[in-house]
Amino acid sequence: MSDLTSGQLAEGAGVGIETIRYYERKGLLPPPARSRSGYRRFPAESVDRLRSIRQAQHLGFSLKEIQELLSLRIDPKASCSEVRQRAQAKIDEIEQRLRGLQRIREVLWRLIEACGGRGPTAACPILEALEASENDDRVDKRKKKSRKVRKMNHKRKVEVFTAGCRACEKTVGLVQRLACPSCEIAVLDMKDKLVASRAEFIGIRTVPAVAIDGQLAEGCARK
Repeated sequence: MSDLTSGQLAEGAGVGIETIRYYERKGLLPPPARSRSGYRRFPAESVDRLRSIRQAQHLGFSLKEIQELLSLRIDPKASCSEVRQRAQAKIDEIEQRLRGLQRIREVLWRLIEACGGRGPTAACPILEALEASENDDRVDKRKKKSRKVRKMNHKRKVEVFTAGCRACEKTVGLVQRLACPSCEIAVLDMKDKLVASRAEFIGIRTVPAVAIDGQLAEGCARK
């Protein structure tokens, strides 16, 4: 198979051209050669590389972790045990998140059991618990303000859902300019079925759309 143009690579891997450019900037794709007429030409194996990157993202690996995995792939001194260790670390991270979700689930069940489902909402134990939590948040408001700068630099996962349109490309560029250096930015193409499913789960109705730590950003369309 001969070399591919950006458009051919995007179609073969099921991603948008802006995604390819983003991966290039992050070093996940090597700089392509150029034809005599100046067009960028990608080797045919770039299709498999892009698919591997996308699959790794769906499994929860960050771009930095994917870069390390790709480096291990071409390192003759690397062994499967190193890859296994990284996969195990990702499982540990997922299990930690699951434990956190389990604790939330238990709290919600306790609130449901405390609520008989009868009577006025003024005496609802679920609403009372939420109001108590809101009051606690107000007490901590000043402390949160003092930590505002640190919060802005906190590492967040930013997902940009695109469809290859001009507005999508502008949104990707805007996010890349405004996001803090520690943020992890993922450009996701809605042509990918897994991406479309995740967008539906988050509640995205139109693109471009941005999600931060799994939550639809303010101002984006929701179902």
